[in-house]
Amino acid sequence: MCDAYEDCVGKDPFSNRTANGKTLSGIVRTNNYCGDQDMALFEFGAYLNHSCVYNVNCLWVEGGEGEEPMERYSAARDIKAGEELTRYYGRDMFTARDDRMDELRKLFNFDCTCEACSLTGYALLESDSNRRRLSEIVMGPLLRGRKPSMAELLESLRLTVYEFKSNPHMMGNIFQMGFLSATRSGNVALARKFAYNCMVAYSFVPDCHVDTIKEIQQCIKAHSKSRAKKNRKAGQAILPWDASKDGAWASLAKEMGVEAVWGFSHLPKECERDRRERLRQEAEAKKEEAAARNKAKMLEKRRLKLQKKKESAARKGKK
Repeated sequence: MCDAYEDCVGKDPFSNRTANGKTLSGIVRTNNYCGDQDMALFEFGAYLNHSCVYNVNCLWVEGGEGEEPMERYSAARDIKAGEELTRYYGRDMFTARDDRMDELRKLFNFDCTCEACSLTGYALLESDSNRRRLSEIVMGPLLRGRKPSMAELLESLRLTVYEFKSNPHMMGNIFQMGFLSATRSGNVALARKFAYNCMVAYSFVPDCHVDTIKEIQQCIKAHSKSRAKKNRKAGQAILPWDASKDGAWASLAKEMGVEAVWGFSHLPKECERDRRERLRQEAEAKKEEAAARNKAKMLEKRRLKLQKKKESAARKGKK
């Protein structure tokens, strides 16, 4: 398949379009799984259309010893009877609508009309801000080489629930990072809460996180037999994953003022207040930009009007 694709597409995969405007690259990307070196066609996955609030997780599971690798499909959120099954086509879902639209037009030549992309007014502004903020929380601490604050941890969890409808794969990654953070700080009680929620989340993504769940259970066992100081050392030695590999961090801690149940979460008041203040500032900034553009247009109209008057007066003077 790779050789045939390369022969047909050539050096510029986006320049070859079918009669209805689709690119060959887009057809290949939307009907198969592309890995680092290989690709494969999956009959079920080929029927899934795109949505920025998708309801199907498509995860590639490497086979164990003597097992074949496979593409795994699982529900990304609650799916109503008769609801269309969708997945995400793009590369980065933590971007504003216009950026996602540009990417989809370039790669697949279509405009998304999903729930998130159909928002207007303040709802669209809030959604764009939520996704940009998630990107900041996910990538910011890694780029700056620091751990996120507690407010950021709680905020990332809330925004994931709000924007992606409690996607269990995303939630599991978040709880896993929270478990890692709590373990390294020696907070066994908090680590247990993270571990429980992580295992609940990953139970909705069958066969994809079996090893991770086992490792978490081993860590909890090890920590149960030692004191807080030893817990820190054990956590650093036992935990097999690296925080830099998984983007999202979050915290689910009742003692920190957060009431949370699987699928529903509430931020402390100060975090919610900060979020609203950020949205207000962004809205004001957009208004100021619009006012500046309108003022520039008005000044340009006046300039053109004065120029026409001068030209008219000059013509009359010549006569």
